Amino acid sequence: MARSDAEILRQGYDDFAKGDVPAVLDVFADDITLHIPGSNLVSGDHSGKEEVVRFFERLMELSGGTFSVSAHEIFDNGDGTVVALCTLDGERDGRRGTFDTVQVWSFADGKATRMREFNDRQAELDAFWS
Repeated sequence: MARSDAEILRQGYDDFAKGDVPAVLDVFADDITLHIPGSNLVSGDHSGKEEVVRFFERLMELSGGTFSVSAHEIFDNGDGTVVALCTLDGERDGRRGTFDTVQVWSFADGKATRMREFNDRQAELDAFWS
Protein backbone atom coordinates (compact mmCIF):
# COMPACT_ATOMS: atom_id res chain seq x y z
CA MET A 1 0.00 0.00 0.00
CA ALA A 2 1.34 3.44 -0.96
CA ARG A 3 2.10 5.93 1.77
CA SER A 4 -0.03 9.05 2.01
CA ASP A 5 1.47 12.46 1.27
CA ALA A 6 1.19 13.24 5.00
CA GLU A 7 3.20 10.12 5.89
CA ILE A 8 5.86 11.02 3.32
CA LEU A 9 6.07 14.57 4.69
CA ARG A 10 6.23 13.37 8.31
CA GLN A 11 9.20 11.20 7.34
CA GLY A 12 10.83 14.25 5.74
CA TYR A 13 10.50 16.28 8.94
CA ASP A 14 11.87 13.35 10.97
CA ASP A 15 14.82 13.01 8.58
CA PHE A 16 15.53 16.75 8.81
CA ALA A 17 15.58 16.49 12.61
CA LYS A 18 18.19 13.72 12.28
CA GLY A 19 20.27 15.81 9.87
CA ASP A 20 19.72 13.32 7.03
CA VAL A 21 19.55 15.81 4.15
CA PRO A 22 19.74 13.16 1.36
CA ALA A 23 16.64 11.48 2.84
CA VAL A 24 14.87 14.85 3.04
CA LEU A 25 15.70 15.54 -0.60
CA ASP A 26 14.15 12.21 -1.54
CA VAL A 27 10.79 13.63 -0.42
CA PHE A 28 11.14 16.49 -2.92
CA ALA A 29 10.52 16.61 -6.67
CA ASP A 30 13.55 17.76 -8.66
CA ASP A 31 11.85 21.13 -9.28
CA ILE A 32 10.80 21.72 -5.65
CA THR A 33 10.26 25.36 -4.67
CA LEU A 34 10.29 26.53 -1.06
CA HIS A 35 8.77 30.00 -0.63
CA ILE A 36 10.06 31.61 2.55
CA PRO A 37 8.30 34.94 3.27
CA GLY A 38 9.75 38.07 4.70
CA SER A 39 12.70 40.34 4.16
CA ASN A 40 15.75 38.69 5.67
CA LEU A 41 18.84 36.62 4.86
CA VAL A 42 16.89 33.40 4.19
CA SER A 43 13.63 34.68 2.66
CA GLY A 44 12.71 34.22 -0.97
CA ASP A 45 12.11 31.35 -3.33
CA HIS A 46 14.53 28.42 -3.21
CA SER A 47 13.99 26.32 -6.32
CA GLY A 48 15.51 22.96 -7.18
CA LYS A 49 17.29 20.57 -4.87
CA GLU A 50 20.68 22.33 -5.10
CA GLU A 51 19.18 25.66 -3.99
CA VAL A 52 17.27 23.92 -1.21
CA VAL A 53 20.51 22.37 0.07
CA ARG A 54 22.14 25.82 0.05
CA PHE A 55 19.10 27.17 1.94
CA PHE A 56 19.45 24.43 4.58
CA GLU A 57 23.19 25.14 4.86
CA ARG A 58 22.50 28.85 5.28
CA LEU A 59 19.99 28.19 8.08
CA MET A 60 22.57 26.07 9.90
CA GLU A 61 25.39 28.54 9.27
CA LEU A 62 23.42 31.52 10.58
CA SER A 63 22.17 29.59 13.63
CA GLY A 64 25.45 27.90 14.50
CA GLY A 65 23.81 24.55 13.75
CA THR A 66 20.93 25.11 16.19
CA PHE A 67 18.07 25.56 13.71
CA SER A 68 15.24 23.07 13.97
CA VAL A 69 11.72 22.67 12.66
CA SER A 70 9.18 20.55 14.54
CA ALA A 71 5.94 19.51 12.86
CA HIS A 72 3.23 19.17 15.51
CA GLU A 73 0.24 18.40 13.30
CA ILE A 74 0.01 17.41 9.65
CA PHE A 75 -3.27 17.59 7.74
CA ASP A 76 -3.73 15.94 4.35
CA ASN A 77 -6.72 16.74 2.14
CA GLY A 78 -6.02 13.63 0.08
CA ASP A 79 -5.79 15.69 -3.10
CA GLY A 80 -2.18 16.89 -3.15
CA THR A 81 -2.26 19.56 -0.44
CA VAL A 82 -0.71 18.90 2.97
CA VAL A 83 -0.58 21.46 5.79
CA ALA A 84 1.94 21.23 8.62
CA LEU A 85 1.67 23.22 11.86
CA CYS A 86 5.27 23.73 12.91
CA THR A 87 7.62 25.47 15.29
CA LEU A 88 10.89 26.96 14.05
CA ASP A 89 13.60 27.24 16.68
CA GLY A 90 17.22 28.28 16.85
CA GLU A 91 19.84 30.58 18.28
CA ARG A 92 21.50 33.48 16.55
CA ASP A 93 23.95 36.01 17.91
CA GLY A 94 23.28 34.91 21.48
CA ARG A 95 19.50 35.07 21.31
CA ARG A 96 16.95 32.31 20.93
CA GLY A 97 14.11 32.52 18.45
CA THR A 98 11.00 30.35 18.51
CA PHE A 99 8.29 30.95 15.92
CA ASP A 100 5.04 29.20 15.06
CA THR A 101 4.53 28.64 11.36
CA VAL A 102 2.18 27.00 8.91
CA GLN A 103 3.76 25.26 5.95
CA VAL A 104 1.47 24.45 3.04
CA TRP A 105 2.85 21.74 0.76
CA SER A 106 1.81 20.68 -2.73
CA PHE A 107 2.39 17.06 -3.74
CA ALA A 108 2.31 15.27 -7.09
CA ASP A 109 3.11 11.60 -7.65
CA GLY A 110 4.31 11.13 -4.08
CA LYS A 111 6.81 14.03 -4.16
CA ALA A 112 6.62 17.51 -2.65
CA THR A 113 6.64 20.11 -5.43
CA ARG A 114 6.12 23.33 -3.50
CA MET A 115 5.99 24.74 0.02
CA ARG A 116 4.70 28.13 1.15
CA GLU A 117 5.39 29.23 4.71
CA PHE A 118 3.23 31.55 6.83
CA ASN A 119 4.65 32.86 10.12
CA ASP A 120 2.91 34.15 13.21
CA ARG A 121 5.35 36.99 13.90
CA GLN A 122 6.99 37.80 10.57
CA ALA A 123 8.62 41.08 11.69
CA GLU A 124 10.31 39.33 14.63
CA LEU A 125 11.39 36.46 12.39
CA ASP A 126 12.85 38.96 9.91
CA ALA A 127 14.79 40.62 12.73
CA PHE A 128 16.06 37.21 13.90
CA TRP A 129 17.40 36.27 10.43
CA SER A 130 18.67 39.78 9.49
